[in-house]
Amino acid sequence: MSTSTTRTAAGRPVADANRRQALAIAAGTGVPVLVVLAVIVGLVAGWPIGAAAGVVAAAGASFAVWRAGTRLLLSRLGAHVAPAADEARLHNLVEGLCATAGITKPAVYVIDDAAANAVALGNDSRAAALVVTRGLLDSLTRIELEGVIAHELAHVERNDIAVATMVAAVGTLLPWTGAGNKLLERFVGESREMEADRVATRLTRYPPGLLKALEKIAPVSDVGASGGRRQVSAAVRSLARSWIAPVPASRHARVDTFSERIELLAEL
Repeated sequence: MSTSTTRTAAGRPVADANRRQALAIAAGTGVPVLVVLAVIVGLVAGWPIGAAAGVVAAAGASFAVWRAGTRLLLSRLGAHVAPAADEARLHNLVEGLCATAGITKPAVYVIDDAAANAVALGNDSRAAALVVTRGLLDSLTRIELEGVIAHELAHVERNDIAVATMVAAVGTLLPWTGAGNKLLERFVGESREMEADRVATRLTRYPPGLLKALEKIAPVSDVGASGGRRQVSAAVRSLARSWIAPVPASRHARVDTFSERIELLAEL
């Protein structure tokens, strides 16, 4: 059995567990819809009809979030597809690392923003989206960029992108950004990024590449700030804990684990 096949098989229980958690979050979206509609319709047409209407509407809301969550976030971020002809270096690195990891190549998107950052989205590891900023592509060397991409592909391999995407999608639709980031930590854990760093160095077999990348992007992690676009800022905050360089969801948000990640990489 090949190394990539063994790695994929070993990570499948984690990926499956993350998928179930993401489904639960999407399903939870329909609960408020069920309650509100059941009460309104129940008062007008009777409780049996109200309950039935609530269940149908809740199922529809949950399905919509599950199916359209990734597209919603990509749109809010202003991400556009990166053609292979225009971004050959990026696509070559993604293809090579996907072959090493034994995972399906994600769709590749770019955000025209000067801040350097990256994030992986999707409700399924087999249909993921890798998003990088123009600032990231312009500021990193090939080896450093490889480290960042490997980090994001680690999230794809573990399928914790499904949980992050559902939390962010719901957080973008509802005014609960702070709670959404706490929920992400609850489901995925505060060590999410450190684990992705570890897997990334295993993929590239060169820890200094990711280390140098993190040292470069740490000062400019607030992607979206340079453009001054309100919809980008809102989407960025809902994804605060998902970026490779975490973006503060508020002035009081803790992002001190970023320095811990750099220290751990320096020891490898």
